[in-house]
This record gives sequence, structure tokens and C-alpha cells, in this order.
Amino acid sequence: MKIFIRNTYNVRPYHQQAVVVMGNFDGVHRGHQKLVQQARAIADQKQRPLLAILFEPQPKEYQCPNTESPPARLFNLREKYLALRALKVDYFLCLRFDHHLQKKTAGEFIRDILLDTLHIKHIVLTKQQCFGYKRTGNLSLLKQYAKQHHFNVSEVDLATEQGRIISSSTIRKLLKTGQLTLAETALGKPYTIIGRVIRGAGLGYVKFGVATANINHKRRHMVLNGVYTVQVQLENGHHYWGVANVGCCPTLTAGRQCRLEVHLFDFCANLYGQLLTIRFIKKLRDEKRFDSPEALHQQILCDLQTARLTFHFPA
Repeated sequence: MKIFIRNTYNVRPYHQQAVVVMGNFDGVHRGHQKLVQQARAIADQKQRPLLAILFEPQPKEYQCPNTESPPARLFNLREKYLALRALKVDYFLCLRFDHHLQKKTAGEFIRDILLDTLHIKHIVLTKQQCFGYKRTGNLSLLKQYAKQHHFNVSEVDLATEQGRIISSSTIRKLLKTGQLTLAETALGKPYTIIGRVIRGAGLGYVKFGVATANINHKRRHMVLNGVYTVQVQLENGHHYWGVANVGCCPTLTAGRQCRLEVHLFDFCANLYGQLLTIRFIKKLRDEKRFDSPEALHQQILCDLQTARLTFHFPA
């Protein structure tokens, strides 16, 4: 039985007649959680599965010209999947967002995907959600189709914090400005990146004696930049405190690729190939270019000492 479905031609009868939610679900924040939880309750009541429709790449990533940078992702596809599975979503339909899907009108999207492919029984969305070419599809249009095609539509109020709507764009701004506590409140959990440990150049250990795990974060752009205290969960479930650096390492390399490197306190073992869950706790400083590797080394030692004091570890 397939849980994760790529594109409509892989949809099987057991995926159909579900309660449906759809969106980018970037960050799976408290607004997304509220939407999915209410849809889950409806699915349980109707004894139907809950199916989430996602888009890959995210529409703004596809639509963004090469000369511009799309908004940095909060979550990659794996992270969205795991977070939504934790909310008891049964099935996932991942639609490739390309020229064909971009040009599909809202009516065509409803007929081709929701009706002819999924035979939906119920769809749950917020009043502000839009879909289809030029974002002309909305709650009102779905209700018109629902009368003709005998499915139900439910509206969920937007989640707010101190009177402000919780959104992925707001959380990006909070993370970029180092306001991790406020971002955690909006997300309902610490901001987390999941990635597999890959081989790097080994510069941290060779030059400074500080072993770091290089993480394959699978993002074109990172919303974070700088040095952070982190809590890291290994595949065996064990947790370690540590320090993470997010950036392009300007002192040692001339590259533009954004890297995520993690140093774990009081840990000495081979992590290559392991999938790590990295929770960002506090920002220590921005990334910067130092005049020399020696100056960078001194700053790294200072960062490690500051982080240990934060966690009440002996320096």
C-alpha cells in the first residue's frame, strides 16, 4: 500500500474518496497543524482516510526567475512528510509543479485532480487559501462545485499569535533575525532540520581540532545564517547538545553553497550516513569573514565555550 504518491497516475482506488487538505505546508506550523487536526477529526467521523496534496517544487520556487532567489524553505519534502505523518495524515499526493500545472485553471484543478482523480468526499481549507492559474480558486468556488458534485467543504479559521496571523513568511522573518523563541511559538516546536551526514573536506578537524558533521540539508537556500546552539537526535534516539554553523564558510572557502555543519559535545563516533534531527535553540552570532584562520579558530573556541555555558556544561 503506497502512502506517498508522486503525481496523479499513481493514485489507486484506496487513495480515493478521502478527506483532503492541500498546500505548501512549509514548516508545518501551528496554522497547518490546526487545519490538519480539524481535517483528521472529520476523516475519523466519516471513517475516511486523510490525504494531503503537496506541490514540488513549491510554486514560488518554480515561478521565480533565475535572476531572483525564491523564499528560503523552512522544510524540505522529507521534513514536511514526517511532520504531517505525525499529525496522522494517511496519504500524500505530491504534484510536480511545472508549466502544465501552473497553467491549469482553478476549475480544471477541481475537475481533473479533486474529482476525476481523487473522487474527494470532503475538503478542508482556510478562507485565504487560493489555487489554480492566477490563484483564482478559493473557498467560494469549491462550494459551487460541491453542490454539483456532492462533496463537502469545511472552512478553518487561521491560527494567530497575539492577534497576528501565523504564516510561513512570518516565521522566515523571525528565523532570519535570530528570534528563535518567537519562531518556536509560531511553529509549535523548535525549528528543526533533518539531514544525512555526508563527507566534507574535514577542515574543521584538520585545521582546528573540532570535528563537525556535514549535513545534506537538501535546500537551494537556507533561512538561517550564523552560529547556533542545537540539540541533535541520532538515529538511535540518543540526544546530544552542540553547536551548528550555517553559511558558506567565507574565511576558508570561496564557495557560495550554503553548508550546515554540526559539532556535538562529548561525542566521538562515526556518523557518516546517519540521519540527524537538528533542533535550533539559540543564535550565538552571524557568520562573518575573519582576517585569518587563526582568528576564526579563536572565535570557534569562544563559540564552543559560550554554548557550553548555555547548556550548563563544564567548559
